[in-house]
Amino acid sequence: MGIDLRKGSATYLQYFSQILTAKNKKFLLIPEGFAHGFQTLEENTEILYLVTEKYSFKHDNGINPFDPAININWPLPCTILSDKDTKRKFIKDRNFNGIELLD
Repeated sequence: MGIDLRKGSATYLQYFSQILTAKNKKFLLIPEGFAHGFQTLEENTEILYLVTEKYSFKHDNGINPFDPAININWPLPCTILSDKDTKRKFIKDRNFNGIELLD
């Protein structure tokens, strides 16, 4: 799933989700300016995750997966989450107005 965080975008805070399986062979490319989230629907799931930059603690941020501003319709109940994600503030409680992409 990808969430549009681009400041001024017509789809700001909207998300797109897709079920990915070995059978349907689909994949998801998430562009710059979008957040991402994954939920496994089966046991023993493997995720191949590629990024364009090295990890930066300074820039590590995220969205609470239950933020009503996005209202994600998760396919299954979310039962195992990191403390980091569940303790994130909702967007309305943060000073967040979107991401401006550099040219």
